[in-house]
Amino acid sequence: MKWYIDFEGYQCLSNYFVVKEICLLREDGQQCYVSFVKPPLNYYYDANNPTIQYQYNRHHLHWEDGEHTFPHVMRFINRKVKFDYCFTKGVEKQRFLERYLHRVIDLEMLPSFKYLNSCMSECCDKGHGKYCARRKVHELKYYIDNS
Repeated sequence: MKWYIDFEGYQCLSNYFVVKEICLLREDGQQCYVSFVKPPLNYYYDANNPTIQYQYNRHHLHWEDGEHTFPHVMRFINRKVKFDYCFTKGVEKQRFLERYLHRVIDLEMLPSFKYLNSCMSECCDKGHGKYCARRKVHELKYYIDNS
């Protein structure tokens, strides 16, 4: 079994990323899971930081939003994928996810997401359009299925 995975969030420091939305899609398209992640405890968030403001304007994911903690979401994803392959787009995302999942593959041969526009109807209700993790996993699946 194969899975497609993508996430959106805040790049807070050069080596610290806070996931706010993560989506997992099974290769047959029959199972799709979207989770919104609570901010980490004990982390200083500067709402006036221009980089944070830019990321919010791009993703429309409020820092305070979220239903689950990141460890809870990753345990759920691990129970689903077990030792299956998880495909993502981008070496940074691959490296980040490799800390939590067993087999993560970067789909480096795919064009940038800005050129993948076949699944715009799959966006979630957060209003972040092209930057929606749900849309992006469907774009990955669509591209692989049709190439």
